[in-house]
Amino acid sequence: MFKKNKDIVKIIKEKKFNKELTTGYDALEVDTFLDNVIRYIIVLEQENESLKNRIMEKEQEIKKTKNDYDSLKRAYVLSRSELNKLIEDGYINQKVIKDISLMRNEIENLKSDKGK
Repeated sequence: MFKKNKDIVKIIKEKKFNKELTTGYDALEVDTFLDNVIRYIIVLEQENESLKNRIMEKEQEIKKTKNDYDSLKRAYVLSRSELNKLIEDGYINQKVIKDISLMRNEIENLKSDKGK
């Protein structure tokens, strides 16, 4: 059909109508109508361009949000891994403390047996 609305505007502006002597359209009425159509097309074109810009802005926002989400997800996984390591270290430390306590008890028992 038409490549762009500008093609339509050009065609409307350049369109010539044949006039008949006895019957025909009122030239002023036709021109006024076509001028209104042209103005409407121009407004539509501006709105379309504005909407395209908004779409591009929203796509950028979506891309940024996805990047933020991915960063937060990576940070969560890393934090979770660190937390698991701390928990595991805590269990190991608890076992070491228990073993040391048992050794102290054994040492105390050996000392008390030696002293008897």
